Amino acid sequence: GQNIHSTNINSTVQLQSDGFNVSDDSSGDFDGVADRPNTDLITLGEHTVPVATAGAIVGELQLNVPFAGADQQFAVDDNRFEVVAGRLQLKPGQTLPPGNTGPITLSVTATDDANRQWTQSLIVQPVAPPSAASNFVAQAISDQDVRLTWSPVASATEYRVFQRDGSGPDTLLGVLEASATEAFVGGLAIQSTQSFAVEAVNRAGSATTQFQSVTMPIPLPTGAQDLIVEPLSPTEVRLSWRDGQFEAGYVPLVDGNPAANLGADTTSMIVTGLTPGSVHEFEVEAFNASGSTISAVATIQMPPPAPTAPTGLQIESLSSTRVRLRWNDADHETSYRIFVAVDGGEESELAEAATDATSIELDGLTAGSRQRFFVRAVNRTGSESTIGVEGVIGAGLTVDTVYVSGGNRMVDLGEFSDAEFPNLTTLDLDGNGANSLDLTPQQIVALTGSDAFTVRAGSDDTIELGDGWQIQSGRTRGGRFYRVLTNGQAELELNRPDHWRNPLNRLDANADGEVSPVDVLLGINELNVPSISDAATKRLFDPVATGAFVNNRYLDANGDGFISPIDVLLGINFLNARAASEGESPGAPDGFGQGSFTLNIGLATALPTVANNVSLGDARVNEVDRSNRIELTGTPFESLNGESAGTAPLRIPADGFSTDDPATPGHRQHHEADDFEQFIESLDALFAEPQRLARP
Repeated sequence: GQNIHSTNINSTVQLQSDGFNVSDDSSGDFDGVADRPNTDLITLGEHTVPVATAGAIVGELQLNVPFAGADQQFAVDDNRFEVVAGRLQLKPGQTLPPGNTGPITLSVTATDDANRQWTQSLIVQPVAPPSAASNFVAQAISDQDVRLTWSPVASATEYRVFQRDGSGPDTLLGVLEASATEAFVGGLAIQSTQSFAVEAVNRAGSATTQFQSVTMPIPLPTGAQDLIVEPLSPTEVRLSWRDGQFEAGYVPLVDGNPAANLGADTTSMIVTGLTPGSVHEFEVEAFNASGSTISAVATIQMPPPAPTAPTGLQIESLSSTRVRLRWNDADHETSYRIFVAVDGGEESELAEAATDATSIELDGLTAGSRQRFFVRAVNRTGSESTIGVEGVIGAGLTVDTVYVSGGNRMVDLGEFSDAEFPNLTTLDLDGNGANSLDLTPQQIVALTGSDAFTVRAGSDDTIELGDGWQIQSGRTRGGRFYRVLTNGQAELELNRPDHWRNPLNRLDANADGEVSPVDVLLGINELNVPSISDAATKRLFDPVATGAFVNNRYLDANGDGFISPIDVLLGINFLNARAASEGESPGAPDGFGQGSFTLNIGLATALPTVANNVSLGDARVNEVDRSNRIELTGTPFESLNGESAGTAPLRIPADGFSTDDPATPGHRQHHEADDFEQFIESLDALFAEPQRLARP
């Protein structure tokens, strides 16, 4: 069962058996066979040798003869090489030149301890160090992953991949086989800067690419979450959403069109200019340098437009208990609701009329009672606009009051003719607010047939009266306080909640027709010694409840119901602005009448600290503290007791007038009423148009 192989087919082989009960030696001739194992007698573990490397090691030699003795010696026929401890290598100091890249054939002989020898031809390949990989690219393929690619290096036996995190040390990420041309690196920090290099390696050495940096991109934004669309009016909505992550900003989309470009972390926006009753689609696009993410679509049908108020409301007596209401059809209504209030009582609903109705008959009324009728145009969302009339029920029906409700209306007295309302005496605008009325004496006379007319309005309604009106007095009637204004031809009773604000010019506190320093001083006096306001809260008294009303003390310039340094500063600011414009009229500036106005100072509370130094001439209002003191700095003031002039701040404290002398810090001089005229004289010098001020 054993095969015996020999390279000499003519040899005689003697076999000797030990332990197999063979009594004699056997010998015989053996024929050669052609299928001996194809195994080199001597093999080399590595067949390459680095060039330009003295004493470079090639590899381990091995004799593949099973019966060879254990003590084996190797010899090589090329005197550049030697075998040391079974390892083939160049002799010490011996190198192969860099240009020597052709194969080297060596004859290696092995001799065992029985002096048997075996010889084998071996080929050794000189190799040079590899070149660096070309076309090396590091590319971010996501916010945390990088792909590395390179062209293969022919002589490389492996590749090593290195990473450098920022300015940190280099880290070996892994070793790849010679056939590799790409690598993937994951788990990198978002928006971090990473650097990578690839090293080509063989037995002769290595070569590394330049490190290539990659800044990891920001992820796509997560986008606006939970988009909510809230209608605010028939043409406006509020968009609100939960803030996402990684966005540089948001772009709300209305029907696919950008509506604005908002900054990061924004979570709401009001969209205007929409079409009442129409269907709109809303989205919010979050964007950054990596791209954008669009929220889910929110679809909403806009409310219909608010109905306009019906006009031309007339009441016609049909009997002592029956009337007919007639009006001009409103726009955008779905129905009309008819209400009545009897003898000043609560309103109650009497009837409902259909869309486009213009009249209704009401029966069962109480003869001789004063009844207030309202016609309200409503739509499906509950929005409404109202007009009303008031009169005494009976065969000789008398209508003396017209009510106009609904906000932002331009009210024209031409709507109400003398023929329709021969006894009209009162116009009530106190509805949803922000209505506007132009009123002249001629209109009052033409409409009422007399020279007396009453207007009731809200604090945000605007009433333009024109020139020539004067405030005469105030009176209380029917639980309401009225200011009485006259203009040669007519008398107007005006009822508004802001009793202490001049209806002709809100800065003219003493109602003398001009704005002057005395108006400012009236406010200062009230702050220091309250007479028409609560000393603790600074709220101005209700003239109906207290009966306290002084006609020339219109101190509530901003109309908030309080006397505060703000009211004083509004006057100071105007006087300073007027002083800078020579020849300007001392009357009210544009916007300082009934309309809104804008100041060049910002005041947030009733008693603020004014940090932006409101100017008064060349002085400045440096501070309004919570002790109600106004500090003026920057202008010399004469000492009120005749002492030498100083440049210290003039303070107006709650306990009187005083001047701080810088030569004696902390010194305060108090002045009583006898000093008031001297104080006014010194204050006169602050204004570009000096005015002699009389003691109030």
